[in-house]
Amino acid sequence: ADGSNFTGDGVSQIVGGVTVDGSVTSENLELAAGGAISGTATIGGTMVWSGGTLYGVLTIAQDWSTHGIGHEITAFYGLDHAQTLAIIWPGVARNRMAGKLAKLVQYGQRVWGLSGADAEVAEAAIEKTEQFFTTVGCPTRLSAYKVDAGEAAKRVSERFVARGQGGIGERGDITTEEVAKIILSRR
Repeated sequence: ADGSNFTGDGVSQIVGGVTVDGSVTSENLELAAGGAISGTATIGGTMVWSGGTLYGVLTIAQDWSTHGIGHEITAFYGLDHAQTLAIIWPGVARNRMAGKLAKLVQYGQRVWGLSGADAEVAEAAIEKTEQFFTTVGCPTRLSAYKVDAGEAAKRVSERFVARGQGGIGERGDITTEEVAKIILSRR
């Protein structure tokens, strides 16, 4: 529908003759021939662009929580950033599985060739990724680097609180308590 702002769930379509002058927020978006967005588009999932016009800023929701947690572990314990990503990503993926299930399943199917029930594919994809990290010399547990997970969870969480960081992640729903749980899961 024409208007200044648009928010949609599922797959939203902006097609011929429809112009959104303000913001567009959608989980999945199809911008088709003749459709136009002249403001900001924030997409949480997939965007299909087949001939419409986008005049403005396109933002794809991204989760940088693994990086943020990893940076703190690097600062406190001196691990390389690649090492902290290999440690933390599986914890974030498991902790946020409910909200990331579709993307984890897609990843498992496309990268690892997995099939089956969604939750099983998602978990197997995480396991396969951990195995891969290990085979290239990046252990996926804090204990492999002699880092105490309890201490790391406390220090990183306290750092986030001291900085006034609320929730992190693409939805802003990973609280400092969840950060601690993620780190503790990576003992």
